[in-house]
Amino acid sequence: MTSQINNTTAANQENNAMPDILDVQVGLTILGVVSFVVSMVGNCAVIHIVRTRKHMRNTTNILISNMSAADILMTFVYPYLIKYYFVGAQWFGGVMGTVTCKLIISSQMISIFSSVYTLLVISIDRFLGVMKPMKRYFTMKVAKWSILSVWAASIAYSIPLIIVANVRFQDGVYICAEFWETSGMSPRDHVIIFLCLTYIIPLILIGAAYGMSGYKLWRSRPPGDQNSVTRVSHRSMRESRRKATKMLITVVVTFALCWLPLHVREIIRAEAPDVSLAIPLKLDLALPWFGFCNSCINPILYVIFSLKFRQEFKRTLFFWRPQSDFETFSSPGSPMTYSRYTTKLYNCAVNGRKAPEKDTLV
Repeated sequence: MTSQINNTTAANQENNAMPDILDVQVGLTILGVVSFVVSMVGNCAVIHIVRTRKHMRNTTNILISNMSAADILMTFVYPYLIKYYFVGAQWFGGVMGTVTCKLIISSQMISIFSSVYTLLVISIDRFLGVMKPMKRYFTMKVAKWSILSVWAASIAYSIPLIIVANVRFQDGVYICAEFWETSGMSPRDHVIIFLCLTYIIPLILIGAAYGMSGYKLWRSRPPGDQNSVTRVSHRSMRESRRKATKMLITVVVTFALCWLPLHVREIIRAEAPDVSLAIPLKLDLALPWFGFCNSCINPILYVIFSLKFRQEFKRTLFFWRPQSDFETFSSPGSPMTYSRYTTKLYNCAVNGRKAPEKDTLV
């Protein structure tokens, strides 16, 4: 990925110094700073909410927080990309130069790989939940093992990049880039593999899973022999699942649209280098941000589509509390104060009924 960015202006610069495009430098720097702040605050808030709010700690939200961790990893690449607009691929030498060069290049691939395959795991979780609602396949243990597997596969996939990424002394400066000469693989092969493994194949599988899940959700009807209470409960659960599925499908579509321009450009560059030279320089420099900004868009989508995330974001970022949390009253003749929900739990316990469980869907 970094080599793709590094080669963007190779024909327009000398000694890896950027040409004089002040408007692009200023504009993309402002975009990078804003995206960095939004991504860090939003994704850290998502992880904090899922970690500290027990009612938010279900398998789907655990996987969403894992995707936020991948987005944070991508966010740390923003300063490198901004740096490139001013000094090109220039780096610094020594052991730390080599280590940081390999980290910054491989972390991009790890983040993209883990994000898309976390989306795939989420789609499988939703598919099984819709198709087999009476049987729970994705327990917390399965979710955690899935997360470990995704990160292990992401790191394994980035090993070739770790090998080819290096720092070299050229034309009086140190350069951090991918050098494929002795790797046995061409950059073209890498671009095609990257496209297939992190875009085409997972998105086809995700689309199939959500397609079948959505068909069943929107076609399902409650059995006719249910009483009114059961029918209302069934309808409420179905609507909740529909809302969650809409949000997750939107996240997937956003991911696909954000990364599509960069994938198209890289395929053109790999298969028709002469055609790629016709891409305007300013557009070529801005293209990576379509994909990178996906990291800061995801938390915004959670807030838009999920009432629970919206409430928890208010609590976390603005110290907001819903009125029901503060609405308390004292029982006559008793110094104890009860909240509305606590009293509901108490009444259920007295009457021998099971206490109502809070909805664990997104």
